[in-house]
Amino acid sequence: MLKNIYKDVIKDFGTRTFNDIQSKAPEIKANNKFSLLTEDIQNYIDDVTADKVVMISETTKKDIKRIVAKAIQEGKSISETEMMIDELYLDQIIPNRSKTIARTEVVSASNYGSIAGAKQTTSKLNKIWIPTFDDSTRESHLAMANHPPIALDAMFNVGGFYGQQPGDFALPASEVINCRCAIGYDYAPVVQMPPQALPLPEVQPRKISIDELDNYEELLKNLNRPNFFYGGGRENLVNKALFEKLGYDGKPNVVNTEKLNELIKESDFYGYRGLPAMKYVEDLKRGAYFSGTGYYGSGTYSAIINKKEARELGIVDESMFDRLKDARFTTALGYANEKEEGVSKFVLSKSFKYTTHEEMEKLSEKIFEKNVEKLEDVLSQLSTEDLIKIDDVISRLKLSYSEDAIEDYLNITRDINGIDQVDKILVEMYGAKDYGTLAILNGYDGLYVSGMEFMIIFNRTKMIIDEETGKKWRLYDES
Repeated sequence: MLKNIYKDVIKDFGTRTFNDIQSKAPEIKANNKFSLLTEDIQNYIDDVTADKVVMISETTKKDIKRIVAKAIQEGKSISETEMMIDELYLDQIIPNRSKTIARTEVVSASNYGSIAGAKQTTSKLNKIWIPTFDDSTRESHLAMANHPPIALDAMFNVGGFYGQQPGDFALPASEVINCRCAIGYDYAPVVQMPPQALPLPEVQPRKISIDELDNYEELLKNLNRPNFFYGGGRENLVNKALFEKLGYDGKPNVVNTEKLNELIKESDFYGYRGLPAMKYVEDLKRGAYFSGTGYYGSGTYSAIINKKEARELGIVDESMFDRLKDARFTTALGYANEKEEGVSKFVLSKSFKYTTHEEMEKLSEKIFEKNVEKLEDVLSQLSTEDLIKIDDVISRLKLSYSEDAIEDYLNITRDINGIDQVDKILVEMYGAKDYGTLAILNGYDGLYVSGMEFMIIFNRTKMIIDEETGKKWRLYDES
């Protein structure tokens, strides 16, 4: 079984590192020998080997186990181990994967084993990420040559993601598969670098005007159709531009589960965000902020638990509250394609400022009518010839949003002087039809949809997310 392969590799590299450190620093007092039987090591092996590479038959698993064990015993290199696996015709079972499996599994287990061995000494060692310098190494891994030494329990920042060592499955697959990096040690103690200082600064909301944006023609092309749910991950570019201006696309705070549970006790809102792939889970925590679209308004949809509202509804019994939490989790789980590792648990900052869908619905009509009046004023400044040219399409746009009408408008008005002011008003008119955009313009961090129990989040800096999210994604899961 793969589990036994991991045990063999971890034991081998853990013992080597343990003995090497003692030989270089004999004054260090440690155990007599490296032990594989610690709870941390056993839990690690159980987690990373669970049902990995499920497409390989039991017979093949035994054969691979035998080959890798033999290779370790004989001191074979990864390349030699790969060739031995190829002799099993593994490529007939998983095309072109023998090299990936041999390299990825051995590097992952060996680096973990090395750190496990270092930890079992009593030295205050610092670890170093050692990249392989050639054309095949990722840029993010080459850059690790400049990463300062960090404490054994600290996490490396690898291309914006965080992991304990090369091959750590807490990293996304894009930073793990085929990695050939190694781990080294520095005997001079340094200040530990935490993965993220707490707390990161929160950006406070403010009212903002469409006047602060630019490139209205491009925004007009990409307006979200009002009150219509888009599938396929379409992004609202008006919101994205607003996020960048306001700083809402800043990073959230990321904490461990124990800390998050403490914060939940003090907060009125916490919830779950379900995402179908590890990349999106990691992006929510540390990557680019994506402004999605949806029926109730554009933003980051989450299944929320409103503790204050729950109390007002008489939900005070612990069992009733547990059912409420289960219901919200189940909602998020559906968006994560039923994979628990795709559900991010988070709490909202005490300063989180929100409005309701109902309030934005009322305001939207007033804003739309106000912008129709502004549009008339701007149109009156155009020439008669230009007015005749655009009269029909403007009439269509006053009635309702239409992608066809927007396309016709952009084609007709391409050469009209002063049309950018009309573009701006149209962006504001139809941006206000998206209740998420309207809430952002009016200085809110989020939009609460009561009854559906959604919180549409705009300001990511007001989120505090569980670090554990996504750590159990299987490396070879192609979804």
